Amino acid sequence: MSMDLNLKSGQREQRLIHQLEIQSRQIEQVLARNEMSAHISGGSVKPDRVRFNLRTQLSFSLERLRELAAELKQVLGVPEVSFSWHAGSPQLQLIRPSDPTVNLLDLMEIIPDLSPGTAVLGLTDGGNPVLLNLLDPDIAHLLISGGSGAGKTTLLRTAAVSLALTNKQSQLQLMLLEAGEEGANASYTSLEPLTYLPHMLAPVGYGPEDAGDLLAFLADEMGYRRQQQTSTPAVVLLVDEIVWLMETGGSPIVDLVTKLLQYGAECGIHLVLGCERPESPLLSQLLMANLPGRIIGQAADPHSAFAGSGISDSGAEMLLGKGDFLALMRDGETTRFQSAYISDYDLHLALESLHRSRPRPILAQPFSSRAILTLAESGSHSFDYDGESISLSSYEMSLETQDQQLTEDSLKEVSER
Repeated sequence: MSMDLNLKSGQREQRLIHQLEIQSRQIEQVLARNEMSAHISGGSVKPDRVRFNLRTQLSFSLERLRELAAELKQVLGVPEVSFSWHAGSPQLQLIRPSDPTVNLLDLMEIIPDLSPGTAVLGLTDGGNPVLLNLLDPDIAHLLISGGSGAGKTTLLRTAAVSLALTNKQSQLQLMLLEAGEEGANASYTSLEPLTYLPHMLAPVGYGPEDAGDLLAFLADEMGYRRQQQTSTPAVVLLVDEIVWLMETGGSPIVDLVTKLLQYGAECGIHLVLGCERPESPLLSQLLMANLPGRIIGQAADPHSAFAGSGISDSGAEMLLGKGDFLALMRDGETTRFQSAYISDYDLHLALESLHRSRPRPILAQPFSSRAILTLAESGSHSFDYDGESISLSSYEMSLETQDQQLTEDSLKEVSER
């Protein structure tokens, strides 16, 4: 049965309001950092652009405002901003990006209740949702391969967010590893915001050192679970560019990944591995045999397509990229789909919902300090949208860190949820 993505206008308006709230706060923060006293006093929303009215008690030139264009583009994540004067006050205008082909929150609104451990991945051309149940013994672990620009990292982000939105923290927990070294650029990666998901056992890890620590932690957890004959809560580790991590981390990383792929699923530990070069000899026959679930995006050539899919003539080298994928499962069925996408603003809205309804954090084991998102309402203003006035409430964010340890009392809490 195909799914209808024509949602009630109120659902999309709610997300638009949230986006305008955050953008207003971002603009005001940029102005404050540059010692320009101004506040958003409203504006208007058109299909292709948004205009923000600036209220200020001091006069400053358009040239001064235009000096901030580069910083505003980076902060807002838009290709262009412009300034003008209207009725004696400055205005900022930005281009609204096109809506994604498949919006994750739109898609999740119309999918019935999901089985535990199921990730929402995207839509087929026929309008059917593509779902992945990692707790299914025939899946257990998943390989996502494809060349640069295929959309692997975006799909990992989509899978992680959908798992968090549909599973209680007491039932499923997450860990993420990304290629590259932690540092100044880490905060700008598309996976970094997932650190604030309440299901995360630790912040997003970067590079071989973090990979070694996180994988060793999971290997110890696996050994403990095998002794105790338990497999809950489920733990899903999502890794971007596993081949790079194995190349830079060497045999310790390879050995830990191999062990987790062989024995992790029976203990409730599941791996979702992204890679650009599935033909790498580091992905041995043993590793690939323990990756029954395969998703492949646009491949560099037929050889890479075969290595990633495990079948000849998959046609993956002919895919379009940017989220155009083939899903290949153990039963031999092949499904072409467009991956769902969640923007930073929709992700923030999802995080706000999760944190406002979340219980006290529970971890399988203490690992490290984790970030807790706190939101406080700080003001309001209005925008003209489709001929109507919509009222916004701006939010300020603060972060605190908190260590949690599983105790006898907290175990009772988990069993009662």
